[in-house]
Amino acid sequence: MFLIFLICLHTHPLFLSFSMADEYLPTSKEDALLYFRHNFNRHFQTNRAPFNIYLHGVWLLNNAHVLEALKEFMDELLQRPEVYFVTQMQAIEWMKRPQTLANIGALDAWKCNTHIPGPETCSNSEANACVYTDPVTGNPITMTTCAECPPEFPWLGNTDGRVL
Repeated sequence: MFLIFLICLHTHPLFLSFSMADEYLPTSKEDALLYFRHNFNRHFQTNRAPFNIYLHGVWLLNNAHVLEALKEFMDELLQRPEVYFVTQMQAIEWMKRPQTLANIGALDAWKCNTHIPGPETCSNSEANACVYTDPVTGNPITMTTCAECPPEFPWLGNTDGRVL
């Protein structure tokens, strides 16, 4: 079993600590760029541990300057031949079988033609809106999928949503 831990993000220069990127609200695009760069460099210039950014999409929707900064930051990283944007599953595969940059293509999970299991993609108009009842609150839970709606809401211990 592999665990992907939340990293501790720091603001600069105050060094306040956060687990989720959106716990901090940069006041400007420049402040957000400094926040992203500072935390990336803490990883890259030390042990090069995987650098994860966990955030909620609404943070970007409500703060256009942060979204602009994140896009610019990602563009900067894409210019570095030794930096990869990967899924957590791809990172785990690399941890199981570390490769040098010259041999990184040897990992099946890192090949661009790798088929990702699941339903074929669909448009919003073709997607199914699956509505379930939260057993704790009684509130509706809506899940949108291109597959058929599972009988139960997928959750821990029942990830495929089958009736237990």
